[in-house]
Amino acid sequence: MKIIVLCGIKHSGKSTLGKKVAKEINALFFDIDTVIEEIESMTVRELYKTQGKDAFMQAETRATKAILAELQSKNKGQPALISTGGGICDNEAALETLQNTKPLMIFLDIPKKTAFSRIKDNALKTQSMPAYISDKNPQNEDEEKTIFYSYYEKRKEKYLSFCKKEIQVNTEKNYVLSTQKNVEKILSLIAESAFLEYP
Repeated sequence: MKIIVLCGIKHSGKSTLGKKVAKEINALFFDIDTVIEEIESMTVRELYKTQGKDAFMQAETRATKAILAELQSKNKGQPALISTGGGICDNEAALETLQNTKPLMIFLDIPKKTAFSRIKDNALKTQSMPAYISDKNPQNEDEEKTIFYSYYEKRKEKYLSFCKKEIQVNTEKNYVLSTQKNVEKILSLIAESAFLEYP
């Protein structure tokens, strides 16, 4: 069973790019956060806020195992692509579950300024910042940025420790063009790695 795993900071494009890349290589697509929400019947943010980090990580591990169990039961040689949550690098149990399948793990490296900007934009829509920021009780945007940048650096270091491949995420303003360039980067990386018979 050939599995490709996309990893990266929140809002680095894992889900969006994952769907498009999976279509290009005829792979089954799974988004761990989506599976968590299906199993737990609440959003990942609600789960984290109401039940805490440990409960969320347990749910993340359950979702990861559920995905792999489904793949084992119905996979007929078709590859799979899994998009992870932004904090899976801190979840040893979920990470080990994935790593046991010997996947091709790809880190999507997005500039921290862009990632923070996307988080702020999303916060305007949801009326809340991610829990790891809001829990620190920042008083202004500068403090939010300082907290996020610290998390960014720590998580990037962790991702680079186990992702053998990475791409620099294109973030130019033309969304359609930028997305296509990122899809092409991932496809090229897959081809170069000889992980799949692609193209």
